[in-house]
Amino acid sequence: MPLSLEARKIIETRALTAARIAGVPIPKGEIPSEEPDFRFNAGMLGVEVSELLRPACSNGGIMPVAEESYHQEILQIAQTQYYADPDAKPARIILYFANARGKKCDKQEMARKLVEFVRTNVHLVKSIANFGALRLPEGFGSISIAAESGNWWTGEGGNAS
Repeated sequence: MPLSLEARKIIETRALTAARIAGVPIPKGEIPSEEPDFRFNAGMLGVEVSELLRPACSNGGIMPVAEESYHQEILQIAQTQYYADPDAKPARIILYFANARGKKCDKQEMARKLVEFVRTNVHLVKSIANFGALRLPEGFGSISIAAESGNWWTGEGGNAS
């Protein structure tokens, strides 16, 4: 269902604010409009906010939001399993999954493989270690292990042309 004009404006304003916080030099004093979404300096400058989301067809029919949610669940299962061991060394994990190319992976199996990989390698880490796809179990694109406590993190990458 399409969003109302008011709901779209709220989202666009949040995006503009986030861009400013991130350091994009956007002037203050915007005037909301429709094309472009915001005008500045008596209309001499405009900003159009666009949302870009990879279509499901770019990943074998899996919607990107569903894929991200699935990956988050795997990560949470793995973190819980890892720290269930009272002898677990502190580890903060940053990981990117490999492109599944439409294949569905078993969450429990992926979590088990991640935990096993971290347990095998965490003792090698002095501060942080990065592991590329060639050294990782199937399904993982890159993993960084930091020898410190902290929440485990995953994100999604993509491109558009």
